[in-house]
Amino acid sequence: MKRVIALVPLCLLLVGCPGGNREGKELGEWKPISISANSVCFSVNSKDVLSRYTLTSHENRYQQLLTGDFVHLSYPNTCFNLTLKPDSTYAVSYTVNNKVYYYTFALDNNGDVIPVGNK
Repeated sequence: MKRVIALVPLCLLLVGCPGGNREGKELGEWKPISISANSVCFSVNSKDVLSRYTLTSHENRYQQLLTGDFVHLSYPNTCFNLTLKPDSTYAVSYTVNNKVYYYTFALDNNGDVIPVGNK
């Protein structure tokens, strides 16, 4: 019986974690959003439907700046007025047309968008 119990962890070590080839897929597909000085748009296509969104800042600590769940928004309601601080890093996760996307970016001192850790 002890051999059977020892065999299970050994098999997992050899095979790997279940779903290991899907690591990171829960984040969705990488897709930038439209960012300007005082607003962000998750979609600019009026046929798209935004159903979930989160925008977080990682300047000094984790902070949710925008969040919406179980919404049904189309352009122009997919745009939000928000002042983003230069020299900060941001992360976005959102669902458009039932497809999950993510985007991480930073703003330099000039306010220019720099993709971070993306494609």
